[in-house]
Amino acid sequence: MKNLKKLALILLLINVSQMARADEVFKSFTENRFDSIYNVNYFKTESNFGADGSQQSLPSGYSFQITDIKIQARYVLIEDWGVYGGLSIGNSEANDALATRKNSSLNYFHLGTDFLFYQSHLMSYYADLSYYHAVEKIATDTDSALNSDGAGEIHANIVSLFDFDYVQPFFSLGINYRLEGLSTLLTYSAGLQTSFSDFVLGGALNGYVSVIDDKNTSKPLQRELILNRVNATSKKFGSINPNNLDADLFMKIIFNENFSLFANGGYSVIGSNSALGYHFGAGLTWGFGSPNKSNSQMAPAKPQAHPKNSNQPIKKFQEDTTDGVNQDYFKTVTPAQDNYINRVESSKETPEEASDFKVTPKKTPPAADNEYKIKLKKKMKKVPPVKTN
Repeated sequence: MKNLKKLALILLLINVSQMARADEVFKSFTENRFDSIYNVNYFKTESNFGADGSQQSLPSGYSFQITDIKIQARYVLIEDWGVYGGLSIGNSEANDALATRKNSSLNYFHLGTDFLFYQSHLMSYYADLSYYHAVEKIATDTDSALNSDGAGEIHANIVSLFDFDYVQPFFSLGINYRLEGLSTLLTYSAGLQTSFSDFVLGGALNGYVSVIDDKNTSKPLQRELILNRVNATSKKFGSINPNNLDADLFMKIIFNENFSLFANGGYSVIGSNSALGYHFGAGLTWGFGSPNKSNSQMAPAKPQAHPKNSNQPIKKFQEDTTDGVNQDYFKTVTPAQDNYINRVESSKETPEEASDFKVTPKKTPPAADNEYKIKLKKKMKKVPPVKTN
């Protein structure tokens, strides 16, 4: 019973993290396919990227950590078009010299749709549009650690996938428009994975850049006071005009087309006005319905050639004769053999003449200088003799 409770807890604490952005890239667009993702990711930081991109350690003993949690379900309504939805839970903790502040709450639920608009043997492109609704906003008088930026977000992305047999590169480019006056972000990802029959290994770079300034760019003091007071000075959330690039490695074990497990880990590479830290996580995918197009969930299926030693019968052309017409009229008539062949005794002197039957050819009259004469024979009528007295 305890093991069942632990399993239920693991399934509950699952969210799409930074790694899941790479894992979710390869989607199935087969009609009536259902897929779900359950993932948990842990992030911890003791440093920030300054406004100039330099690394700045938090004060001694200060740290911020958060466990991101998410459950997402997706269904392909018709071929090439899917819809999905899910929810996010944040469980954060901020430690400073005065106190340890915690917060656990539902911070987002989201709805989205994606559409595969181009697919060939080597590449695929699809568009992804989603809306994240912030359940918990950031209040100026809050005394809890932050779980999110506290603002609704509209995500629009174009994703490109490539399939070179065992290696599948992928790229994405999009916009994250954030409400509550936060800066608008240009998001991007690039990576690749290598796929085997039951194992996937890959890596990705996931980043964002502020392209439209925060409304408080000229007066950042109000935001900084909140971060210094409740977030142990960490700029994981609520910072002004953040930029960040994160590296991630991931692996997946595929049990069958409906069930797989995955794990990931990574570290912040560069950034400004954002947190510098490491993350790791794990999760599972489960689905049912029409099978995925490939083990990579999305890559176009390739035609399977029959091996030369295959025992499967090869289909041949067969004329359709079920049209109601009597086919006996079209069958080849084979005359009896005795009408054309005369049986003769074979001397069998040589192999060439060793045959039980010989065909008697017709004699051809010799040509007479291409001239032909027709001899007409007159048939005379016999007259009886005349009697005389």
